Amino acid sequence: MRINIRFLYLFGILFIYLTDGLFLDLIFGKESPISFNVTRAIWALAFVGSILFIREMSSYLRVYCLLAYAFVFILMLESYNNYGTFFVYPRVFSKLFMLFGVFFVYGFYKKFEEKIQLKQVVNLILIFFVLNVAIVNRDAFSLSAFAAHDRGLSASSTQLLLIPCLFYFNSYFYEKKVSYLFKFLIVIGLIGFLQYRTVWVTAAFGLLANLLFLFKSKIKITFDALIPIAIVGVIIGSIASFFIFSNETIMKKIVENIDDLMNPTSQGTGNWRYVQFQSYWPFVLENPIIGMRFEGFELPVQFFDRDVLAFEDGTGHHFHSNYLDKLFYFGIVGTVFFILPSFIYIFSNLFRIKNLSRDQLALTSFAIAGLVFGISYLWETHYYGTLGLTLFFLDSKFHNKENEEEIGDKLKDSEQELRKVTAI
Repeated sequence: MRINIRFLYLFGILFIYLTDGLFLDLIFGKESPISFNVTRAIWALAFVGSILFIREMSSYLRVYCLLAYAFVFILMLESYNNYGTFFVYPRVFSKLFMLFGVFFVYGFYKKFEEKIQLKQVVNLILIFFVLNVAIVNRDAFSLSAFAAHDRGLSASSTQLLLIPCLFYFNSYFYEKKVSYLFKFLIVIGLIGFLQYRTVWVTAAFGLLANLLFLFKSKIKITFDALIPIAIVGVIIGSIASFFIFSNETIMKKIVENIDDLMNPTSQGTGNWRYVQFQSYWPFVLENPIIGMRFEGFELPVQFFDRDVLAFEDGTGHHFHSNYLDKLFYFGIVGTVFFILPSFIYIFSNLFRIKNLSRDQLALTSFAIAGLVFGISYLWETHYYGTLGLTLFFLDSKFHNKENEEEIGDKLKDSEQELRKVTAI
């Protein structure tokens, strides 16, 4: 008997993805109280694991990681000095612990020299997605759910679908296989159906970034490759148009979504976010450099939704913007610390590499699209983990080969060696 251990390549990223509802709800049930404890345990293990892998990191990321540890310890000392305990408000600390997803994932793959491919990550996401909507959120793709705006899956989980979306897009133009085109259209259709308008804009921005960076890869958009897109587009467009225009409920909902997109500050959830922003911006201006930190958590909720307090005091302020959240708690210094170092690393490697592989291109575009997603939602742990995976792919000699066929040959050789080692 032979044991295929290729699935172990996924452990590093799966460990971080287990903090997202797409995975947690399937394992523990929707809104299970166990889920948050599992998430906390993953944050703690990523925090410890990052220091174990620190010798594997590049000098730049090693310094960034050490500064993140210093940030945590400074908060601990502030907590002890002001409250007599090292961890007075775990919610404030959790925002920093999420960042260690970057270092854990990067260090894990550097340590074990795992030759992971993005295709494996894509399959992992889609397998859990299918199981989730089949078992946990069975009504997520019903017409009634669409009309009632009952999306089942969170925006964070929907954001993960952008990874297979970009991968299939690049794979189609790289291999010219129509099967990849259909997979891309299916995934983009799922994103559209779930009605997270921020994710729509994020996906559009990610695809635009992907197109702009094609000049850094060997992927070419040829006329021959565009013909199947035109044919399939006309067929699907005709069927979809007939179905949409003949259904008044769907048509009304689409018009409503488009109208909300065009008027983001005056109606819909965009207006809700705008009012929240107005409620907290004065406190950001009062504490612009290092934010309010623990005092921010203690601040009574300032946000009233239709003259009703939006959230209970003592539960946090539940910001729907990554940037407002970081500015409020950690100021300009903290916001820059959370965002800038990773993207400096991404762009420095991006312009250094002569030929981006389709995996590198997709992950880089996903990371850049996250900047748009952060306008309306927080960056969750899985995004930081994917940032770490992106940095690894860009930094890895294995993924920087100019010819992807060479990578494929090496994968076959490594798999053969694994089979020999694991043969029983």
